Amino acid sequence: MHQYSLAGHTFGNRNRPIPDFHLQLLPLLMKYKYLHLIFIAVLIPGSLPAQGWKRTFPDLSQPFTVRQTPDGGAAFAATMQGTTGARDMVVVKTDADGMPQWEKTIGGPGDDEGRSLALTSDQCLVVTGRKSFMPNNGDVFLAKMTMSGAVLWEYTYDFGVLDDPRVVQQTPGGGFIVAIDADNSMRLMKTDGDGTVLWSQIYPQTAGQSVNSLEVTPDGGFLVTLLQSNLPLVAPIAHVIKTDSSGLVIFHKSFQHLSSYSTADIAKARPCGTDQYLLVHRDSVYRLDTTGNLLQAFRVGPPANFYLTDVLPDPDGGFRAFGTSYSFATTPYSGLWFGRIRPDNAQVWERSIDTPNYLHTTLAAESLADGGALLTGFFVQNGTYFSYLFRTDTAGQIFANQIAGNVFWDKNQDCTVMPADPSLPSWIVKITHPNGEIFYAMTDNTGNYQAETGKGLHTVAIFPPNSLWETDCAQNISVQFDAGFEQTQVDFPISHNADCPLAWVDESMANWIPCFENTVAIRYANQGTIVAPDAAIYLTFDSCWHSPALQSLDTDRFAYLPFCAWQPRAPSERSLNVQVTGLRRTYNWAIALCAGKNCARCALPVAA
Repeated sequence: MHQYSLAGHTFGNRNRPIPDFHLQLLPLLMKYKYLHLIFIAVLIPGSLPAQGWKRTFPDLSQPFTVRQTPDGGAAFAATMQGTTGARDMVVVKTDADGMPQWEKTIGGPGDDEGRSLALTSDQCLVVTGRKSFMPNNGDVFLAKMTMSGAVLWEYTYDFGVLDDPRVVQQTPGGGFIVAIDADNSMRLMKTDGDGTVLWSQIYPQTAGQSVNSLEVTPDGGFLVTLLQSNLPLVAPIAHVIKTDSSGLVIFHKSFQHLSSYSTADIAKARPCGTDQYLLVHRDSVYRLDTTGNLLQAFRVGPPANFYLTDVLPDPDGGFRAFGTSYSFATTPYSGLWFGRIRPDNAQVWERSIDTPNYLHTTLAAESLADGGALLTGFFVQNGTYFSYLFRTDTAGQIFANQIAGNVFWDKNQDCTVMPADPSLPSWIVKITHPNGEIFYAMTDNTGNYQAETGKGLHTVAIFPPNSLWETDCAQNISVQFDAGFEQTQVDFPISHNADCPLAWVDESMANWIPCFENTVAIRYANQGTIVAPDAAIYLTFDSCWHSPALQSLDTDRFAYLPFCAWQPRAPSERSLNVQVTGLRRTYNWAIALCAGKNCARCALPVAA
């Protein structure tokens, strides 16, 4: 079931706080059944901020690259853990809500692993991965696909014993550049737009280093980040190589991270504007100029047990950093960390999510045009691999847990949903987070709702679309999430409002003649289920209206029609004679029928 956000509300699968001025209108949304249609139309902005959501993909691992597609969806390449031991290369395409649209296995019958994909200028995908038929062997695989998953062409390239393509990017001329781990050194391969090799070059100076990232720089050259092997166990070293468009090395710099840790999994460098590069290495961030010289180096993230896996430069010179926190203490665990850093290197915010266990790593991030981000990684649980795809909002919010349920008419009032119990649409679900933020969802046409949440103790409440209904068994339900990737079902049994009268009133007049008595038909009913004592119709007249037949209150502009005891389910109608004086072209009156504390009001404009 999908959910959509309109006017600051979350309807279905997405959720975010409601702005304060929207909260002021929420009571009207709950009281009047159809008012929310007007409310949505008036308050929907031209473009909505990014929304946070989470999706998991069983049996997939190592989603090293993710890209936003032109339709607002996402695509990533991963590896499927085959049941026979052989692995398969898989490309997944989702819609804007992260729901899979298609999943395609590509490659050959051997052991294949997905590595990277990129968008092309003609709105296609190019994907690369390793193909192998025996251990410690591999060839480069490159394929071009349409956005619907159709393969346009595919090629296999053999440069040596072990060729493992790590990253592919499109070049300004429409071709492709692939960075390859090739027999313990780096190789760059340049192709045209049809996959034909234009040149390839090995870099012996990179022996013992593994490719981590590849970027096309504004000048058309290439920026490659490599991580030096940490065997024997020493602090690993990140290497940044800049080449021109033909692969000629302009500089080769090395950087050791600022901490004393002897391990690091990923190092990545990305262009930041036209005059800087940002490099993440272990728990350190380096600002480099375009010649590779170090401008600044500083730590980000949690104080310990943390390594960065990607960096997203922002237009203002700041950036968002992404990484994995972990501990191998008494209870091993791992989690996701995401933070926003200003141009002066001060932290603006940070977000973290615990994952099911320590068998987890973050991998890649992608900036979105609306200020959000896509984040990928994978974990292992009960022997099964799971890749995940997160979308954050502009403040980095990620909701990794899920509350879902059904709102239904509990006919027999047993507080249990039964096949004969109808579902109720358009109910408001209010979720209060541990930090006090309030999020809303709305039930769909089948009475279902769904909302993403974070960790901690949440309160879930329900509100009717009008006063004909009331909650039956529980007004507020507490939900506790201790970790990430959890979900729970919260259903709400609903009954008719059976403990009070409910007034309904309407009036009409076919026409009117000034200075004469006119007949007004007043229809009224008690739609509740108990007697309304001392009910009455109250009328407020314009100064030109007069009704001497009714009992006057203060003046003859105010009158009322009393009842003794207003019976439930008893519709009635009464005609009143009302005299109009004067020659004004427009006259108004207001009429209200009160039954206890429930009043229904309406107004009658009369035009000449």
